[in-house]
Amino acid sequence: MELIVDIGNSRVHLSLIEAGALVESAAFPWRDAQLGAAIASAIAPWPVASRAAIFSVRPELEARVASELERLLGLIVEPIGSSPVENLTHAPSRVGRDRLMNATWAHYTRPGQAGIVVSLGTAMTFDVVSERGALIGGAIAPGLATGGRALARDTALLPEVRPTSMVAPLGRDTEAAISSGLFWGSVGAIDRLCEELSCELKDPFVVATGGDAEALAPHCRMIQEVVSNLTSLGAWWTLTHRPPSRAAP
Repeated sequence: MELIVDIGNSRVHLSLIEAGALVESAAFPWRDAQLGAAIASAIAPWPVASRAAIFSVRPELEARVASELERLLGLIVEPIGSSPVENLTHAPSRVGRDRLMNATWAHYTRPGQAGIVVSLGTAMTFDVVSERGALIGGAIAPGLATGGRALARDTALLPEVRPTSMVAPLGRDTEAAISSGLFWGSVGAIDRLCEELSCELKDPFVVATGGDAEALAPHCRMIQEVVSNLTSLGAWWTLTHRPPSRAAP
């Protein structure tokens, strides 16, 4: 049983995975001053992991979180810095590890199929994978919360709003109008981008993941499935297809 730690743009995600299946999961803001206590509380009732690994889009936090987990688990936490999938983007070194892990998941769980992994969180990312399982590119757009913060920050009178579930398209006050624009604008962007990206592929699968997937995906025509913790599952495939980098103490 492996513990995968994913430090995202806004949250730390812990996933306990066995044989490619999610057993337990937890997530909390990495800005939490009590981050160590939150990690300890989350994993205390879980089965014991035999291996632990970490990856991040915020490398400055990796050592802090890894140290806390090593103290709690008595395991060396292995860094995941690369992916077994081919990266055919024009600037491979600039592709975030989260996007590589999404492509890894597609490579191993949908062999021989082209597809699009849509991650709906702080950013909306669209990772396009070829039939050979290579990451060939994608698209990036602001997520729901990011769009709401940008409106509040860059306008004089608009409040910050973040819709967490379906809202009426016709907003009858300012907050409702912002919620509608953010929610249905995101739904429209997801469908249109997936349509355009699908033109590059042959009969692609389209899956969604991320914190806003459960709210947005049911209203998107193009999304066929929601897979919770898909990015961490991709990291699990990476971890289990290589030998341990360091032995446990």
